[in-house]
Amino acid sequence: MSEDKYKLDKEDLIALLSSYMQILPPRWESFQSYVNIYVTLILGLFTVVIAGVKDFNTFPFNLLLLIGCYLIWILSKYAKETIKRQNSHIKELIVVIAKLEYQLGLYNKLEKRNDLAENEPWSD
Repeated sequence: MSEDKYKLDKEDLIALLSSYMQILPPRWESFQSYVNIYVTLILGLFTVVIAGVKDFNTFPFNLLLLIGCYLIWILSKYAKETIKRQNSHIKELIVVIAKLEYQLGLYNKLEKRNDLAENEPWSD
């Protein structure tokens, strides 16, 4: 099979670059929204639990406080996974954009570094 069949020409690279550049800002905004929502929810639950510690001796209220602590833990785990997933997706987009920009020749040659095996990024 010929490898030339899978190579992209300059117009295709420009189209890919422009589409990835359009995807990145909404992804970044949704990432920030996720962070804000989860921080607000977790801090709100934490505040309610801390404020209710003074009434921990009454029966139904102390059970709700224990459930609140458990909810904070579950929400924190879910928020951590969601934010990590969004963050890795944004990093992947940035790497693809940088590679496309380099292949289009939008950057000058890199400075020579002797400590690297390759001086060209993503040579493979």
